[in-house]
Amino acid sequence: MGTLTGHLIPAFFFFTFGLWHLFSASVNYLRHPREYCARAWQPVPFVSGKLRSLELYVLLITIPMAIFYELGISTSFEPLENGVIPIYRIASFQHSVVLLMFWLFAALVLLSESTSALPLPYELPFVLIGLAFLVELTVIGQEAALNAGLEGKCYVLLSFVIGGSWLFQTGLSLYVENFIPEGCHRLLDLPGGVNGSTQCDLDEAKLRARGLMGFAFNCHVTLVVLFGVLALGMVARLQGYRRGGYDPISLDMDNDHMQLKPLGKLSFDKR
Repeated sequence: MGTLTGHLIPAFFFFTFGLWHLFSASVNYLRHPREYCARAWQPVPFVSGKLRSLELYVLLITIPMAIFYELGISTSFEPLENGVIPIYRIASFQHSVVLLMFWLFAALVLLSESTSALPLPYELPFVLIGLAFLVELTVIGQEAALNAGLEGKCYVLLSFVIGGSWLFQTGLSLYVENFIPEGCHRLLDLPGGVNGSTQCDLDEAKLRARGLMGFAFNCHVTLVVLFGVLALGMVARLQGYRRGGYDPISLDMDNDHMQLKPLGKLSFDKR
């Protein structure tokens, strides 16, 4: 993941899946607000059969490709050196384990949805996807702890709220010269794919770069929230959503409907 491509590709997939979940969840909620239930994955609305589980099939196909990239292309096809994992390749193995957990989530949920061989409880997919994100958070936290400068700040912020757009911003800020903060530069003598390859020489430049990344992160979160609200409003407008309400009780109702059953007399035995 320590390359520009290693940030842009997952940023694209996170952003795409985020859009899919946003619009699909909005459509399903607006169709049946009272019966809507949150899901760890979003089925394709208005269709039936295998196409309904398209999201799970996409995960099953693309995640092995991402693992191959992490262990192959991003490491120049040398994940091992003399049978030992080099220290600068450990991050690739960590990301591969995270990807494997997401693949297991998709495989188990699809097996449960398509057959009766594995009847998972409704809440279990949330547990599986939550564990996968927890492992990802741990990996990102470890990378942030190893890099106290600009790169560490990017990964700490990445672990908080958003993934897709911030991965894109991180790739630009770490690996594109025109977007690297002033006073920071790339270390060109390090092997490709190594974390910590963008450094700030002076403490003042490091503090300025970290402050700029914090400001950029706040802007990203604000834009994501605004976009989510506007997307929900747009879907509601297209579907013609009407807010439900409660009819007030009429004061002119027949007395028969308002009669209460009289209580029986109470009796006490005297002993």
